[in-house]
Order: sequence, then C-alpha cells, then structure tokens
Amino acid sequence: MGQLQSSTTRTPPEGPDPNSAPGSAPLQTPQSRATRRSRPRQPARGPRRERHVDNTNRSGDYTPGEDSSFTNEPGPTSVADLRAVRAIFSRLGLPAELIFQIMDEAEYYPSVRATSLEAGLGPGTQVSASIHCPKSRNCAARLCLLSSPIPGGETPEGTVKVKKVVWTIESHDQGWGGEHPGTFHGAYSWFDACIFRPVSPPGDDTKTVDGEHSAGSDWVIHSLDELPGLRSCDVADVKTFLDPIGYALVPHGPSTQDESPENFAWLVQRNRAAVRTFTQYRVEWRPGHALDPVEAQENGRGTGDGFVESLLPGDRVGLWMRALYPGWVNVLRRASVEVFYDVY
Repeated sequence: MGQLQSSTTRTPPEGPDPNSAPGSAPLQTPQSRATRRSRPRQPARGPRRERHVDNTNRSGDYTPGEDSSFTNEPGPTSVADLRAVRAIFSRLGLPAELIFQIMDEAEYYPSVRATSLEAGLGPGTQVSASIHCPKSRNCAARLCLLSSPIPGGETPEGTVKVKKVVWTIESHDQGWGGEHPGTFHGAYSWFDACIFRPVSPPGDDTKTVDGEHSAGSDWVIHSLDELPGLRSCDVADVKTFLDPIGYALVPHGPSTQDESPENFAWLVQRNRAAVRTFTQYRVEWRPGHALDPVEAQENGRGTGDGFVESLLPGDRVGLWMRALYPGWVNVLRRASVEVFYDVY
C-alpha cells in the first residue's frame, strides 16, 4: 500500500543538529514531541522460541512449514562432508579419538530420509479398519513411506554404523469414540515401523559406502518404491510381495496375534483417542537407549527396543499406518523418517 503524498512541508528528521556543540542534547520542540507521541509503538518481542529436540508430543492443530523443515536435524549432506571436517581437525593436530568424540557430541552425521509426500501420499490420506481390510479381520495397514537403502558395509572406504532414527508424524484418529478420550489408552489408531532387508544371492553382497547397493537390480528397487500406498491387514502380509523380488522383513520377536508366528513391526506412535485435530509427534530411537516402557506407554509410543541395533547396510525402513476394530481411522497429514549414520 503506497504512502500518501502531502503538500505540507515535511518536518526535519529528529536528531542532533550538525551545527550544535559536540555532546549537546538535540533541541526538543513541541512539534517533534507530538510527532514522537503519535508514532505507533513497536510490539514487544516475546521470548525466543527454542526448537524442541526431545521426545515430547507437540499437540494441537499445528501446521508446520515446508516439508523440508519437517525433519531438520543438522548434519552433512554426504559422507564427503563428514570426512572433510575430520581432515580439518586432523590438520589441526587433534588425535583421532578426540575427533570422533567431537563429531559424536555434535551429532554431525550423514543421513538418509524419506517423507510421505515424496511417496505420493498427500495430506488427508487415511486408512480405516472397517473399509480397508481385504480379509475382513477388522484391521488395516498401509505403508506410507519407505527410505532409501542405508549405505555402507565392510569396504575399504569404511564401516557404516547407524547412530539414531528420528520419526516425525502429524496425524489424528476419527475424532470420536474410545473409552479414554484425549489419551493414548485404548487408542486403536497408530503407526508401526518395519525393516526391509535384501536377501542377497551368494557372492552378490557387495555394498559401497556411497550408497550403491548391488544386491538387487534396478527393477527390484523400483518394485520397492511402488510399495508406499499398499493396503493390507497386517505388516506381515507384505511378505508374499517381497519374496519374489529378493527382500524380506526383519522379525521383531514373537507376535501378539495367533495368525502370525512372528512379529515384524515396531510400534512408533499411537494417535490420541477421539481427537479430531492434527497432532505432531517426534520419536527418536538410539542404539542401546530404549525408551522407558512406562513413560513410552503413557505417551503412546513404542520403546524402539532393538530397532536401531537390527539395522544393517542395505536395509530400508518403512512406516505403516494402522487401525484396528470397526470405526477406527488413521488420518495422516505428513510423516518422515531420517536415519543418521557414521562412517569409520
């Protein structure tokens, strides 16, 4: 909106008179004081907002910015960046042990990531236990994202070790029902994680630290990329699709269902029962640091026990939307996963 042009003479800018003596206060005329009083006051700045990096839930009808900032953990963009920083420290004369400690404290790691938007699942994607169950078992599962393969392996370039996995989910359930509305108790709308592992033919298990994975041709990887959006009754149902293309699911202990002898899913996060607004959740798993079971249950999330420790180079991680019992719905706005790793 442009400024109005006035025919009146502009008042000179306030400030010290260049002809006045040094250190003397500027002359305050009644007109200048009135002008100053008429100016709108600038709103006071509130406290600086710190970025949350813990595992607490962020509740409410929250709309984050662009998807690129949905998982904005700091880190290098490539293994080359990681090695370049180490080389700088080495030229400064720091011992290798101290260099690794500094890098670990800063969590300066490369990563692979994936989002539901990249997989073609836009805001409002949902799965319903009473509609999307092909076997009429009153349960439903839908793969909503699939990561790239974790690079690395035992190569001359180095050994890859996964440092942490960060899940970020924004979702809600059907918005009604449940015995404990507003809590995670009795919530039958949730997200599961799984691990897709290549079953390499003998003599074809070479993997490079730059992410190229020779165990499987391009058509195999393309077939896996077509998985997001797949509907089934349970995570284990995808096994029949994986066997022909040389992939398998990594088991996670005994199953709690009689129909399947093994469990291939790790609970990531439940939706709050009977809450219609989107809630953003952030869940972080580290090797050897499983979440406290009581605290995890209270916050509707899984402990992640054994997930990071199970990851190997070449694995891809997936996130499933889940719902159980008629009427329960899982509605997704967006989700992402980032797998951070180090190279030794």
